[in-house]
Amino acid sequence: MAGGTGVGTAPTIRDSAVERAQLKVLRSLADAIWPSEPAPDGASDAEARFYATSGAEVAALPEQALLLIQKRLMGYNKGALLLVLYLLSWPLATLLLAGRHALSPSFPWLPRAYPDLPLKQRQAALLAWRHHWIKGLRAAYKAIKSVIVAVVFSSLDAAGANPFFGAVNYPGGAPKMPEPAPSPEALQAEEVLASAVVDARAALAAAGPAGLGRYLERRGLRPAQPSDAARAEAARAGREGGALAAVLSADAVVVGSGAGGGVAAAQLAAAGLRVVVIEKGSWKRMADLTLLESESTQEMFERGAFLTTDDGGMSILAGATMGGGTKINWCASLRTPDHVRREWADRHGLPAFATPAYDSSLDAVLSRLGVQETTRLNGNNGALFDGLCELGADARQLPRNCRSDECSGHCSLGCKTGHKVSTDVSYLADAARHGARILTGARARRVITEAAPAPVRGGARASEVARARVAAGVELVIGGDEDDYSSGTRVVVMAPLVIASAGSIHNPALLLRSGVTCGGNVGAHLRLHPAFGVMGVFDKRQAHCGSDTGTVDMYQGAMMLTYSLSAANWEQGGYGAMVSVPSLHPGLMAACHPWNPLEFKNQLIRMQDIAVSVIFARDRGGGRVTVDGRGRPRVHYWPTPETARSVLEGMELALRAYMAAGAESVTLPHAFGHLVAHRDQGEAGLEAMIADAYATGVEKFDMPLFSAHQMGSCRMGSSPRDSVCDGSGEVWEVSGLFVADASAFPTASGVNPMITAMAIAHMVSSGIAARAAAARKASLLANGGAGAGAGRGGAARGGGGGGKVSITATAAGRDDGGDDVRAARDQAD
Repeated sequence: MAGGTGVGTAPTIRDSAVERAQLKVLRSLADAIWPSEPAPDGASDAEARFYATSGAEVAALPEQALLLIQKRLMGYNKGALLLVLYLLSWPLATLLLAGRHALSPSFPWLPRAYPDLPLKQRQAALLAWRHHWIKGLRAAYKAIKSVIVAVVFSSLDAAGANPFFGAVNYPGGAPKMPEPAPSPEALQAEEVLASAVVDARAALAAAGPAGLGRYLERRGLRPAQPSDAARAEAARAGREGGALAAVLSADAVVVGSGAGGGVAAAQLAAAGLRVVVIEKGSWKRMADLTLLESESTQEMFERGAFLTTDDGGMSILAGATMGGGTKINWCASLRTPDHVRREWADRHGLPAFATPAYDSSLDAVLSRLGVQETTRLNGNNGALFDGLCELGADARQLPRNCRSDECSGHCSLGCKTGHKVSTDVSYLADAARHGARILTGARARRVITEAAPAPVRGGARASEVARARVAAGVELVIGGDEDDYSSGTRVVVMAPLVIASAGSIHNPALLLRSGVTCGGNVGAHLRLHPAFGVMGVFDKRQAHCGSDTGTVDMYQGAMMLTYSLSAANWEQGGYGAMVSVPSLHPGLMAACHPWNPLEFKNQLIRMQDIAVSVIFARDRGGGRVTVDGRGRPRVHYWPTPETARSVLEGMELALRAYMAAGAESVTLPHAFGHLVAHRDQGEAGLEAMIADAYATGVEKFDMPLFSAHQMGSCRMGSSPRDSVCDGSGEVWEVSGLFVADASAFPTASGVNPMITAMAIAHMVSSGIAARAAAARKASLLANGGAGAGAGRGGAARGGGGGGKVSITATAAGRDDGGDDVRAARDQAD
């Protein structure tokens, strides 16, 4: 699955013999998947161009597709695909891969290279691969089809236009619905952030490694004391890489600026701590957002929206920009379900989740985000809602962190008005108002740890834990190969508190690069809410919204409003499937649509009439995140049979809802492309399709699963035997190192995780702030003010100072002692 090209528009192919062969194969594949066809009678000029243009004629398609594969895919998926592309340039290798379809159509029936085959034989080979007994060929088919179709529908020509947008009535970066004026609050937030955000890559380019430290100091980042600089250099001893370009200091370093990091930074800065936020992505201001699918996915999604599990079996959508997933998500803002809170409290030994303190954290987050409900359903949401009501099924409307009902439908590509309250225009701006600095374009390579003077005890069961290491800061890399954590200019931020809020993919990778494993629990227990799409095609004469161009127009109006819990097993613990509505644009839509050479263009030209629902299951089994030799995270996951059954039950509900709403046909995006039911087949046709879907099951590379929710890879727990951090968020092995985001979830949440991740970060950071304030007050009293700076930040560690203060005893939303902390800090300075 993909949302755009994920690479720049200027090709940088090395022009080797291998790459020239791969480009030729890609051009022939593009022609096979997106061939030139005669337009139907009565077609408009735009529709005629849609049919007549071949994928091979799309400007720079082979170059963009090859760059995407080289730069965005990883691991086996990437290597196998590049090998297949090269082998297809040779006749004998094509014979091995395509069988009889590689033979010339006439005597003496010799094999040909794939680009030299007639169109129908090239298409027949693709059809054979999509259900081949060799899974590697099925994986190659899935990747080739997704990459080529995504480039076809999201690439832009020299004039900044796509030749196919007009035919499907897609507005590109200019939404059809008028948007409200920019939010005054968001504009003010950006003014505050302008003085707090430092672009590390631009700083390195301007000052060079030798002048980087002075440049950062001028932008408000504090240089380390000589003793701290010496500690940083000592921590580098014996490690690869050159000398440090700069050594900075802070009270707390927050790694990540998304749902968890933004909240943690705001809470700690408000409590008087000097906070530095590290973000590997860039800051996209409202005025800089183009709302073009190709550019937005390239700049704000992990790996340009082409992140997958290590074997390519499942796609993963995650944010990679300042604001993280909150910048590009679909606005769903649901509280942690009560049954999930009880499960975490009772089964995982985390009583905090059953207390009023956690309620207060939830309330504080919902209030800060301005979460509200709207009744203005667009066509995509209306189709599902109407069908659910016709069935008598559960039908609800999601609360959203958006201040306006006038939504363009493009907010999954960033919000140009700021009415969507992402962390950059809320919590990060709050942190900046209290003096925090945000360093973008910097990759957190590892957490620096030191031996504890004496074993630091703490946690829910203090007798079990002796923390032998303490956090001392974070080592960053800037520039170099963005795909290599050992490449780039090195900077260290020394700090006694480190908050890991880089998400469930990058948090475990950071800890593993730092030598923190927690007995094998780091990276384990990963939950992904495996998701799947169902499509319903509606006749233009039906009206599920006020659109005058089609019945659905999914990219117009507020996204993700309708949801149903009818398949969620809500009363039995919530291990089922939630059915809702996604936000899709043409590249992503086409990439996940089933391919059939005879019907593909006919189906996609009706894109504005297609309603899509998303089913995501609360998964029981867990995957794992590991790191490769370059320090990059690798995701290993496939749902258990129980979770797969939940996906199928949600699928059935969505199919029945669309038919009840009057769809003329329903489709499942399986690789086989045969799971379709038409209204004129009657009830028997739908029942046969559902039975066929259950029989087909959830097979890798056949059923295109994806994940938009990643959770649990550094989970909280009551014991180091099966978790990474304790109930305060502190990592079992390292004092002063905390986890504060969705990676701390003990299990999957079963609902969109943003609010839960933010509430956990609120609880964790409130506890840290309270301990820091109490310790500093004690230091002031004990030393008469003279030792105010002693142990700055360090006293907030789990076992430091006067003992551990549980987050369950900390009132959510408090920053008590913030003024005292600031006074003590200023006196120490």
